[in-house]
Amino acid sequence: MAIAKPKTFALIFLMCVTYSAALLAKQERGITGKISLDSSWKRVVYLSLIPNFSERYTLSNKYVIDKARVDEDGNFSFGSTYFPKEDALFRMHITKKGDPAATLILGGPNENFCFLIANRNTPINITNNAQQPGIKDFKITGYGPNQSVAAIIRWAAVFDSVDFAPSTFKADLIADAYNEKMRQIADTSQHPLVALFALYQSDFEQNHNEIALYYNGFREKWKDEKSTYFAEFNSHFKSPAATERNYLLIYCMGCFVLGLAVAYVVFFYKKQQKHPLENLSVQEKKIYNLLKEGKSNKEISEEFSIGLSTVKSHVSSILSKMNVKSRKDLMEV
Repeated sequence: MAIAKPKTFALIFLMCVTYSAALLAKQERGITGKISLDSSWKRVVYLSLIPNFSERYTLSNKYVIDKARVDEDGNFSFGSTYFPKEDALFRMHITKKGDPAATLILGGPNENFCFLIANRNTPINITNNAQQPGIKDFKITGYGPNQSVAAIIRWAAVFDSVDFAPSTFKADLIADAYNEKMRQIADTSQHPLVALFALYQSDFEQNHNEIALYYNGFREKWKDEKSTYFAEFNSHFKSPAATERNYLLIYCMGCFVLGLAVAYVVFFYKKQQKHPLENLSVQEKKIYNLLKEGKSNKEISEEFSIGLSTVKSHVSSILSKMNVKSRKDLMEV
């Protein structure tokens, strides 16, 4: 019987080790965790893929891509084969018994969700504080950007815990300080989604026109990012060319409307301006025609069988209404 050579054994052993390592690595990818849940919570964790940062708090069944059972020891896991290849924003949440699956609790001790950044190839582990059931007080390990996401969330929690009752002015100062802190994190972060997450945690969607210079610098820094997250972010800003086109369109529309207004006024004015002949009575028009023929007052008197004084009165009225001073001027009208 032939005996395998030592090199053959070594090769087989190496192949087995490599396969086992690959299999183990594949199994470790995705999101795993261990959370402490009391009896008020359902033992199910929902995972949503968030398409853009404006909808990070929108809870819809169409965003839920998976759910995992939490076992008696608190363990759960999500496979990553259906995750995007590139980094994406995910939201993990749990719900209270009796609540619909699509339920978010914002703030307070029962806040029931957390955000994380993941992709198909990064293993992530989530644990919570056993003394605080739920996932409000959580720790994410396995992928570095999530440490920054957790820090941003902690800043938000500190902000939410401040009592604003004594002074609205104090509340405004704290809000300004928080927003400035978020912009600092966004400015210094080297991870695009972390930077964008920090910006959206500030009041970006309300004040981006007020500090446009800062946001223009931020956009320049990440101009090569082509993800849907940055596409949605950039949609809040109009390009200089688009702004110029808008101004030109407004200018042209203004000129058009002004032209219509002027044309209407001229037309209306002309319509209101009657020809002097229209101001003459029927009798005056008959006398006017004879005056144009050069008839004298006596001839007009005989033509209409009226007195000379009446003719003179009509002639005077006609001259006045026609805006002329004499019969000679009337002939030229």
